[in-house]
Amino acid sequence: MPDLTTSFASEIAALRRLVHLSSGTPAFAFALCNLPAVRQEVLAQFSSPEVAVADLPAGTVDPVATARALIPEAHCGAVFVTGIETLLSAAHPDSAGHIARLNRSRERWRHSFPSQLLVFWLSEQALLRILREAPDFRAWVSHELDFIEPLVAPAPAEHRTAPVSAEAARRAAALTARLAGGEDLPPMQRLSLIRELLRLGPASQEAAALAEEGIQQSLHHLRQRAIASGDHHAQRDLEIALDDVAASYLELGHSHAALRHYEESHAIAERLAASDPANAAWQRDLSVSLEKLGNLAVAQGDLAGALRSFSESKSIRERLAASDPANAEWQRDLSVSLNKLGELAVAQGDLAGALRSFSESKSIAERLAASDPANAAWQRDLSYSCWLIAAKVHEPQQRWAEALALMEQSLAIDEHLAATDPTNVMWQKDVQVSRAQVARLRAK
Repeated sequence: MPDLTTSFASEIAALRRLVHLSSGTPAFAFALCNLPAVRQEVLAQFSSPEVAVADLPAGTVDPVATARALIPEAHCGAVFVTGIETLLSAAHPDSAGHIARLNRSRERWRHSFPSQLLVFWLSEQALLRILREAPDFRAWVSHELDFIEPLVAPAPAEHRTAPVSAEAARRAAALTARLAGGEDLPPMQRLSLIRELLRLGPASQEAAALAEEGIQQSLHHLRQRAIASGDHHAQRDLEIALDDVAASYLELGHSHAALRHYEESHAIAERLAASDPANAAWQRDLSVSLEKLGNLAVAQGDLAGALRSFSESKSIRERLAASDPANAEWQRDLSVSLNKLGELAVAQGDLAGALRSFSESKSIAERLAASDPANAAWQRDLSYSCWLIAAKVHEPQQRWAEALALMEQSLAIDEHLAATDPTNVMWQKDVQVSRAQVARLRAK
């Protein structure tokens, strides 16, 4: 059981402020919580008359009418709605009907509770389904409280940064003051400032609270604009903003929050790609979105989920690459997808499958490198392909001769690049690493 006084103190305080400030004003909020015991402990800190709870039973047919019947007409405070995740779970017999009705139910909720804050308590899985299948309902939710993984919770050790420098501390203080100053910033600019603030180092309680509030305000504005305009440019703006927010959470070690925002971004990419299958840019966006979900699934140990995402991404990239073999960017995208699937095959112990994927990727890298010998990025891609096959496939099987031949090819490319720019530290390091690997293999 998390210690709520430390892990979720800021979220409880934010929820309390929301309850107090929203008196008499209709609003929607999500409260995310996977553990019923944690939810009950949070609910116990709120009492009547400020809050009433509508706990929807599993047999609910009409959530709006049921919630209205459970709450006295005289109640004017906030309403906490629980039980939604049960209705949306795959095990529920009318799960599909409930999600479809939820997407169209915003006006009914507002009509039934015209002057109240509605806080929908959801599990993470329920929210992910809403993001994918009920985007219109999600767009009207102005606040999101996280009782799973709050921003101010300590990040895992591998994500902790070094002590903040004096210069970084001054910049963080300036950004915090600007965000707190009430300046009417465009949402994309506000999100850019928030990302800079979070990357400067461990966030103070004040900075973290401002970041959370700013993220939610900015995304809410962008969601509203995307729905109101119906314009694909507004959809793309929201997709990009969600990706940026997800990346920020991921850098801080908050993978649950990152996944939610990547999922919402992915749902937009899917809708745009489906609306115009001939739009190559949107198809590529969808492939990139799938790759990000695959990367996160790998980090979370969900290899089956990663395989689905990487395979779908590869299928899109194969179609794009086949449609225009002269498009080097699309060819390289396909090469990246093949390497992702190769790495996944290695993790699953399928070295034969890994060799097939890595070899296909290497063939693409060889063609690109040969087409433009002056392109350093493509030369380095080829070096990396050689290294992958040698280190990930041949060495584990003790195929020393095959591994050595590829490592020597990788070293030759690295030495050539390093000679063209002796000031490039990364290329010089590549040479050092490759020479050490070649020497080790020659000693076998």
